[in-house]
Amino acid sequence: MNDSSGIDQVELERLVADLIDTCSTMVIATTGSKGPWAAPVYYVWTAGSFWFFSSPESRHISQALDSGQAAASIWKDSDSWRKIQGLQMTGNIRMSGNLKEKTEVSVCYLEKFPKAASILRDKLRPRPSAKTKNRVFLYAFSPQKSVYTNNELGFGFRKTVKIRSTSRKADEQAHKGHLVRVAYQNLQAKPRLGVSACLLGENVRWDGSNKYDWYIREVLGSCFDLIPVCPENECGLGVPREPVRLEGNPENPRLVAKKTRVDFTDRMQRWIDLRLEELGCLGISGFIFKSKSPSCGLQNVKVFQGDDMVNLGRGLFAAALVKRIPRIPVAEENDMSDPGWKANFIELAFNISKYL
Repeated sequence: MNDSSGIDQVELERLVADLIDTCSTMVIATTGSKGPWAAPVYYVWTAGSFWFFSSPESRHISQALDSGQAAASIWKDSDSWRKIQGLQMTGNIRMSGNLKEKTEVSVCYLEKFPKAASILRDKLRPRPSAKTKNRVFLYAFSPQKSVYTNNELGFGFRKTVKIRSTSRKADEQAHKGHLVRVAYQNLQAKPRLGVSACLLGENVRWDGSNKYDWYIREVLGSCFDLIPVCPENECGLGVPREPVRLEGNPENPRLVAKKTRVDFTDRMQRWIDLRLEELGCLGISGFIFKSKSPSCGLQNVKVFQGDDMVNLGRGLFAAALVKRIPRIPVAEENDMSDPGWKANFIELAFNISKYL
């Protein structure tokens, strides 16, 4: 297919692929209740998406997940308007929740950005950390419309294009993904326990505090790999944040901000689906929740109607995990003070880990 510039579709796709391969930075634009926002990220293009690492607390991630849409652009540096060349896109952003996907994308990312090795090592084998603000997750920007601009082909040249699902460099690295995944699965790791992040000393509670539990972090941490999880922080509510609570039907409650009345249920449920898929891939053999939390409480979590507490229920994340991964033992931090319960939990977790 030709246009007035005399360039056919094959050549156009080659120019776009070259642009994606030679550039490293993509600017993401979002909008929300705080207004528009733009942020640069380092990306790798593969499997039909631009992949990047960001904090769940970042404004561009929070706004993109809330609105379900985002814009992005990639541009070559130039010293003349005659050399302007770039890609403008609209699409959506999602968090990766699949271990196979994360591993293969990370191979491509590390090839492009070797200095990111320490970050990727932590992502492939997550461990508890007190520096929550430094934690990042893998996200994908998937373009729904892409417009290529190139003034070298004519002033104001713009054309809607379809981007190849992988770049040439990503194709060259694809086979390495399988090798890395096999190596990952054969690591002689300790059994894994999921734990509410605040119990490990991470300052992720609504007021920026934690609920550090010495026994869980130090004793259980010596024989299990502890995977920190904070639903409210990881789904993008940030730290500090307005307190939230459960409201409505105790069998199907909503997660609502106490003062502003913002309903975060749908955002939380989207995050839960992704995180549970990830935890299932990681092969956790148990989970220890923070008691009374509207997201993590296993029992006796207050459910309100108006100003009145009408019943006791279960946190949204805890309820979903018990339903999605029913075979693993679960407990709250208070249960660890009961010697019999504690011994039974640990024995079950170790036994289950043998079959994961």
